[in-house]
Amino acid sequence: MYGGVYNDGVIFQFDISSNTIHKLYDFNYLNGAYPGGSLFQASNGKLYGMTGAGGLDSAGVIFSYDISTSTYTKLRDLNRAIGDGANNGKDSIGYQHSAFIELPANVGISEYSHPATTIFLSPNPATTTLTISISSFTANRQLIITDVLGREIERATITNNQSTINVANWNNGVYFYQLIDDKETKAGKFVVSH
Repeated sequence: MYGGVYNDGVIFQFDISSNTIHKLYDFNYLNGAYPGGSLFQASNGKLYGMTGAGGLDSAGVIFSYDISTSTYTKLRDLNRAIGDGANNGKDSIGYQHSAFIELPANVGISEYSHPATTIFLSPNPATTTLTISISSFTANRQLIITDVLGREIERATITNNQSTINVANWNNGVYFYQLIDDKETKAGKFVVSH
């Protein structure tokens, strides 16, 4: 936690074959001080961690360290005013613990657009009705609409190039649609705002 040129901590490497420590980076207060917890190595090869002090608000920083280029990058200055700074994540004796997880890049619903089929929703945001227009018609295309919690709100069979849905009694919010046929699934989102 302490040590290094500025006594603000270091990133080091331990060589188990020679039982030696190699210093990789000296923290200074502006770029973070008193690192704690473990570093997390992401799929891009970089190490990620956080400090318990230093940075612009003296509340710590989140950083990355690129092993291949020996490059330290401060990613974010933590801020006590929004509740993400010093003393957050510390145990009863003041040691900082950090935990990072890596989420897959494809979290959420992708909007897929086949060159032959375009979907138009209007108006968006919708107030009382939502009109869905499809540039190319496929018979028996299924429409499924869900809310942000994944609850199915509407299910219908689309029988022509344009369909209108009554949303007057729906709650305000973001909704997700899927149009499914035997060749493709189209997905997107729209807003209801009364």
